[in-house]
Amino acid sequence: VFLIWIGTGSAMASTNFVLDSAVTEALGSARGRNVRAIKIVVQDERLVLAEEQEATPEINADFAALQKLTSDSPCLIVVRMADAENTEKWLLVAWTPEASHVRDKMLYASSRAIVQKALNNPYFVKDYFVSTTDELDYDRYMQSSQEETEASRPYTEQERLQQEERAMEKDTSSKSRGMADLPIQLAPGAQQILEKFGAQDASCSCVELSVDDQEQVQAKVLDCSTPSGLQPLMADSPRYYALWFNKQLYFFMSVPENSHVKLKMKCATLKSSVIGNLKVCLADPDQNITQVEVRSPEDVTDSVGAAEEQQVATPAATAGLEARPAPPGGRKRTTQKQFDF
Repeated sequence: VFLIWIGTGSAMASTNFVLDSAVTEALGSARGRNVRAIKIVVQDERLVLAEEQEATPEINADFAALQKLTSDSPCLIVVRMADAENTEKWLLVAWTPEASHVRDKMLYASSRAIVQKALNNPYFVKDYFVSTTDELDYDRYMQSSQEETEASRPYTEQERLQQEERAMEKDTSSKSRGMADLPIQLAPGAQQILEKFGAQDASCSCVELSVDDQEQVQAKVLDCSTPSGLQPLMADSPRYYALWFNKQLYFFMSVPENSHVKLKMKCATLKSSVIGNLKVCLADPDQNITQVEVRSPEDVTDSVGAAEEQQVATPAATAGLEARPAPPGGRKRTTQKQFDF
């Protein structure tokens, strides 16, 4: 049994996945049985053997044949990449179609480490992430590997400057497109609420945010203006809360201990996208957002404001942040702190 931790800080979530013994046996005997690929799927939090593909002398043809192992749902495909010396090397293909449900994407993303461990480090080559069948091409895979190798080498000063210029252009382009670039979108009516919140309207100083089954961000105005006032209004399932308090913007990710593991994973995975939707609705696009992760309403107290004031007022506390170079374009950083309540 392998234990995987999902998330960071106090909002860490966990789940158990069991690698079925049939998968382990198939991996160990693949060479003797002339198996090229093994398809693995998740069933009831177990990683089970779904299908195998026989090897031929032509790796190019075998790679293209991997398309037959795919479907509309994500899966993991372990490919035996025997080299010229016939040494056992394994490639882990993570098949994740764009139309896959977000829960399925998260389950398979969190299960890759288990399969990697079963393959053992000396024999594991790399992950290969694909979402369309035309990517299941040996030449495309080799090109991807070469590009990754090229990207990992040290850059010259001129190359580094060129990269920064391209990053600035991409950032400017993304800002102009706004929410269209975000993986999840705002539900009808949510944008109006968030724009009102972003303008610091007195009647909308706190909002509850959640992601529905259609993977849209829902927003609801809460009648409170302090963290302690938020406590009795918090749901007993994972949620996000944005609050203006002491002229600061706080973003709480609440993940109750007794929440279902899938909901915990979904909340942690989509947090950055939810924040992205919130940021494009702010009147000040450079507004700092202090992120706080909590496990119960009792963790949300008015002392969070005092902690923020103390950190701003103490040079030693901010020395690490000040030493970091500013992002391109002079934009402010989004500050994230873990609080031990």
